[in-house]
Amino acid sequence: MRILQIGPLPFEVGGLKRGGVATHVWGLAKHLASRGHQLAVLAYNYSPEEGWPIIRENVAIYGIKQEIKASQKLKILNPILWSKIMLTKRHFGTLLTFREVIKNLLLYRQVIKDFKPEIIHVHHLETRFPFAFFSTNGSIPIVTTVHSTHFIEFSDSSRKKEISNLIQNNLILADNLVFVSRFVEHRYELLFPGKLSGCRTYVIHNPMDSSLYFSIPKEASRKILGKELDKQYILFVGSLIPRKGAHILIQAASILRNKGLDFRIMVVGDGYQKGELLRLIKNEDLESIVSLEGAKDCSQLLNYYNAADLFVLPSASEGFSLVYLEAMLCGCPVIGTKGVADESIPSTEFGYLVPPNDAYALAELIEKGLKREWDKESIVSHARLFEWNERITDFEDVYRNITQKGKQSHG
Repeated sequence: MRILQIGPLPFEVGGLKRGGVATHVWGLAKHLASRGHQLAVLAYNYSPEEGWPIIRENVAIYGIKQEIKASQKLKILNPILWSKIMLTKRHFGTLLTFREVIKNLLLYRQVIKDFKPEIIHVHHLETRFPFAFFSTNGSIPIVTTVHSTHFIEFSDSSRKKEISNLIQNNLILADNLVFVSRFVEHRYELLFPGKLSGCRTYVIHNPMDSSLYFSIPKEASRKILGKELDKQYILFVGSLIPRKGAHILIQAASILRNKGLDFRIMVVGDGYQKGELLRLIKNEDLESIVSLEGAKDCSQLLNYYNAADLFVLPSASEGFSLVYLEAMLCGCPVIGTKGVADESIPSTEFGYLVPPNDAYALAELIEKGLKREWDKESIVSHARLFEWNERITDFEDVYRNITQKGKQSHG
C-alpha cells in the first residue's frame, strides 16, 4: 500500500523539533516500510537543501518548506484551481493569509501528484487536514490522528477560539479519525458534542520502540549520572509547563520532607516554567532534594529510568504519554493522574493513579510506592504490550478498512 503521512519529523532525522508526535510519525513510517508498504512523509518542519524526496530507511521525505515548481505556480491562473484556493481560504478564515493558503495548497497537490498515495494519514486535525482534503477532491481516503486537545484546553493563544472553530469545521469534512487514547476521544466528545457522529473513529495507543529502553543495573546507571547509591530516587520526565505538574511533585516533596522521609527527585525536561520551579524549590528549602537536570535524549533517559525507584508524572492532560511505558520497560513503577493515565496504568501491579492537582494525595502514594516491593518483570511485560511489533497491525487494519470502504462507495 502507498501511504503518505503528513506531520512533523524528529530531530534525529532532520526535523526542526523534538516531541512525541514527531517520534511517532517517524516510527510509524519506518515500521510500515519494513513490512513492505511504500511510505512517504510530508514534513512541515523539514527543509533539506537537496531536491526532494530524500530517501531514508526506505521512506521518501518531502519538506514542507521546499520551493514550489514554476509549473505549479502557473496553475494558479487556472479558474478551477483558483476556485479551490478561494474555498480553502474561506475554510481557514483569518487564520492563514492568501499567500500561505496558495503555497501550502500547491505544495500538497505537488507531493500527492508525485507520490500517488492510496491513502493519506494526517497527524493533527487542525491546519494540515484541510490542505489534504481540498487537494484530493475526495479521490483519496484520508485518516487523521488526533493526538491531544492541549492547544484548545491549555493554550493562552489569542487564536485558540479560531482554531477551535476550524476543528469543528474540519470534523464536518473528516470521515476517519484515530484517537491515541480513550481519554482524548472523551475530551473531543466533551469539547465538540455531536460532531463525531459522522466519523468512523478508532483508538490506537501510540506504540513504542523497546530497543531504546530496557533494564540495566541501578548501581551502574547511578554511577554514570553521579547519583548517590544509598538514596531513593523519584524521576519526573516532561516539559516544564504547568500542565505537566512538576510543581505538584515539588509540593509533594515538601510534604514528604517534613514527614522525615529521605529521598531525592530528578526533574528531567525544560520549558518556560523552569524559573518558577527554581523559586519554588528555593522557597521550600529543597535544593538538596530536588535537582533540575535539563532536557535529555533517549540514550541519557535510559540511565535516568534505571536509576529511579519510582517514576512520577502528575500531568493534568496527556494524549497517550509514552514516558510511563518507557519507565516501565526499565522495570520502574509509575504514578500518573486519574483519568489521564488509566490506559497506561490499568492496575496497581504497575503503579498508582493520583487525583489531579492534589499534592497531599501524591505525597501519600509516593511514600507508599517507595516502601513497596514491586514485581519488575510484571511491569516490563505490561509495557511490552505497546511495542511497535505488537501494534503495527492495528494501523494496517485501519488503512485496509478505510480503503475498502472507499472502493465500495465508488463502486
